[in-house]
Amino acid sequence: MLTIKKVYGLQVPIPAHPPRPSEEAALPRLGYLLKHAALHYAELTSAELAPLGITPQEWAALNCLDDQPDRSQKEVADLLGIDRTTMVALIDRLQTQAWVERRPHPADRRKNTVTLTPPGRAILHSGATIIDNCEHQFLAALGAPAAHQLKQALRTLITANQSR
Repeated sequence: MLTIKKVYGLQVPIPAHPPRPSEEAALPRLGYLLKHAALHYAELTSAELAPLGITPQEWAALNCLDDQPDRSQKEVADLLGIDRTTMVALIDRLQTQAWVERRPHPADRRKNTVTLTPPGRAILHSGATIIDNCEHQFLAALGAPAAHQLKQALRTLITANQSR
């Protein structure tokens, strides 16, 4: 069935059902896909880490500090992609749990370095097992080769776009 519509004074037939786009064109935009994948993954990791009393953001900060020790709060915030105010509150929570210690930076006393404590390292390792299981569960629908390919592709995109 066609509907007749005037466009710039001309009568134009408009199909009741527009032609169906190809499967590729029917996929949502990349931003939508990345955002919703991240939201689902965050829900999964939040639920699984909750019994340990740690959030995914807190665990990521501990992981960052373990990978790159003696970084300043600002450097850790930059690596995690969070603002300085949020970082101060995050480090406060980690310090309250005795998972990290703040120390004056040896070369610049205006800065603090943040270091993992033994309890912080223990919670990091307990959480790592959970995070590994969450990642496996989240990517299971893809199968191992496609999951590896996705992670490689995302790493390539992140690296290629870091300087922009």
